[in-house]
Amino acid sequence: TYPDLDVRRDRFVIDGRTVSLADLRCPILYFVGTREYTGETFGGRIDNVQDPQTGLIITLRVFGEYSIQVVDPQRLILNLTGTVDVANNDAIGDWIDQQLLKVMRTEITRQIVRNGWPILGLSAYTPEIEQVVITAANNELAEYGLTIARMGNFDVNLDDDDEEKLKTLAKDTAYSRLAGSFQNYASGQALIGAGEGMSKGGGGTDTAFLMAGMGMDAAIMEGVNENFKDKVGWPAYVWSGLKGMMFPAIWVEISIDGGEFTRHHARTVVIGNVGYLQAGLPLLPNASIDDGEVDVVLLHPKRFVSWVPLAARILTQSERSDDLVMRKRGRSVVVRAEQKAPRQIDGDPIGPGKEIRAESAHGVLLVRVPR
Repeated sequence: TYPDLDVRRDRFVIDGRTVSLADLRCPILYFVGTREYTGETFGGRIDNVQDPQTGLIITLRVFGEYSIQVVDPQRLILNLTGTVDVANNDAIGDWIDQQLLKVMRTEITRQIVRNGWPILGLSAYTPEIEQVVITAANNELAEYGLTIARMGNFDVNLDDDDEEKLKTLAKDTAYSRLAGSFQNYASGQALIGAGEGMSKGGGGTDTAFLMAGMGMDAAIMEGVNENFKDKVGWPAYVWSGLKGMMFPAIWVEISIDGGEFTRHHARTVVIGNVGYLQAGLPLLPNASIDDGEVDVVLLHPKRFVSWVPLAARILTQSERSDDLVMRKRGRSVVVRAEQKAPRQIDGDPIGPGKEIRAESAHGVLLVRVPR
């Protein structure tokens, strides 16, 4: 009644004499082998389990091998083949597979919940899993004269998507502990990504920062004498600004929230989610650090005298938008220049490039201010 165990014949030889089943007045004869049968395979879904480390709900699976042995042929015949619908060896094997999966489903879930075993790293608990599964499975199989002799190589795992999500969340959790909070970790990652992306000539996608710029304002940052700035503070930017006021205009294309690019001529482009520059200059008066959007301003004084109305518009926080002072806002912005231009992020030059990408990562940075 198991692979190579069941041999049904109507005639056989005893002591050299051929005997029929009719002679024995027996309807059927079972030959049952009691050796250990190895290499039996099983596998399937275990259950949805909550990972104790991350709280993520994932689906566990198991695949492996086991060996089976008949320890009580009479129970096998009477209780299994006689009462359960298993008419052949394959059916018996499938039935044992299902019993093993049922035990796996109960015991592995129980051990994870009770002991707090992390899903990533379950292989470290293979000996414990094997022991509890064999014990529980044999309690179920004893009534049928069967025993699981040993578990072969088996693997409790999860699908690729769940594994990737679990690894990502586990990494974020670990780094958040090191950083003190998830907000600290996320904001740090954002600023690192911005700096790395921009230093390579790109814009630093999926990043958030206080302010960035391309063109004249970045040239002003590059032109500031650090020693002079250490001595006098923000007035050092005024001196550098006077020298950079006639920085040549550049052609740029701008896309807001993934929309179509529009073409503009500007001496400088500034992107930010805070509105005031050094000395309280309200360059982006409508910008708010917590509104989930970034503000953009393009400045294009065509002549030196054009700086006078431009300054008046900025100081009075005028919302008028035209070629002299153009304002835009959205959750994300891409700025592309026809030629390389100076760039800066939070007042630090990052080298010339043709592109800046900015996106508001809303809510990732916790800012505490005194009341």
